[in-house]
Amino acid sequence: MMTTLPALLAVDMPVKVLAVVGAFAVGGFLSGWLIALVGKVMFNQRLPSWATWGLRTMSGLLCGWLVALYVFGGGGSGIGGPGGSSTGGGTGSDKQAASKDNKTDKERPKDDKADRKTADKEGESAPVEVEVLGNDALKKLAKDKFDPEQRYRLVQDPGKLLTLKEVQEIILARRKQKPPLRELVIVIYRDSPARDKHQVTALSRWAEELGSEGAGRMKVTFVDKDEYAR
Repeated sequence: MMTTLPALLAVDMPVKVLAVVGAFAVGGFLSGWLIALVGKVMFNQRLPSWATWGLRTMSGLLCGWLVALYVFGGGGSGIGGPGGSSTGGGTGSDKQAASKDNKTDKERPKDDKADRKTADKEGESAPVEVEVLGNDALKKLAKDKFDPEQRYRLVQDPGKLLTLKEVQEIILARRKQKPPLRELVIVIYRDSPARDKHQVTALSRWAEELGSEGAGRMKVTFVDKDEYAR
């Protein structure tokens, strides 16, 4: 036979009331014992009876109130249950939403292709990313066809080594497109020439001086990678 909800509440209510009364009694008894102990140890005398009973009553009321909040609030991981006034457990969906919002940029996967598509849709051309390679990296990549002039490589096309002139031609061609190119990203590896070397400044200063053809000024950004070029 299935027990109805009102019947369950009728059975459960006396238990909750007894719990509150018991908390009041226990709180008053323990506080009275503690007050007597403190008075004897610290002051070597007993407190007046009116002060002792006042403190015992307040302690009992406090304990009863805390237990009442818990039992009549439905339990849960916080005072007053899951929706109580203190920090409770919350629902599973809330935790999942919070964990998603709290992810750092490092935890979020980056999709460069998606970023480039988004930039084009918003009327901005995706930047050209150019790697400046050092002699050691070039020797490993080019082997017997090593050419110190071909030390540039597009991130979007890593299989082809380019000269400075070829990179400039690619940038100028992108500047004529709609929307025009407005940003150059220069990637520097641990074994790349330093920023102040002519292999880098020849490209960066040339790009910064662009703008007379009507496409606007070029923004040059450097990215330093703590790894060797491959």
